Amino acid sequence: MRIVVTGTEGCGIDRVERELRAAGHETTSCTGGDGDRGRCRGTEDASACPFIGGGVDVIVAARERPLPHLTRQERLVECVLLSETPLVVVGSTFMNPYGKRATVLVEGYHQVAAACEAAAMPPDPNRSAP
Repeated sequence: MRIVVTGTEGCGIDRVERELRAAGHETTSCTGGDGDRGRCRGTEDASACPFIGGGVDVIVAARERPLPHLTRQERLVECVLLSETPLVVVGSTFMNPYGKRATVLVEGYHQVAAACEAAAMPPDPNRSAP
């Protein structure tokens, strides 16, 4: 799968990216390389946007601490949050600003890859709602 990773702090983002790559997934970002986590890649070259340039299966928001608002880094994926792309929130899920938009919430950083795989699965039409 191709997964965009964002979050509140670089250490959480790096941790999630390592786990996803170890599980065989491709990770990407909405921001520039070389530690530049503050600029949208698509503003200068639309083809550099991961959503335009190759599709994305899941978005992961790695949140290091409870915050009731999106950080500057997280705001860079707001355009995608309007889409149907599944969103997995990991780390600190208390007070997360994503609300019902989150497909899966994982308190802590365990099982990030499994959570992404579950979020990307289409709903089973034969399963009744609880």
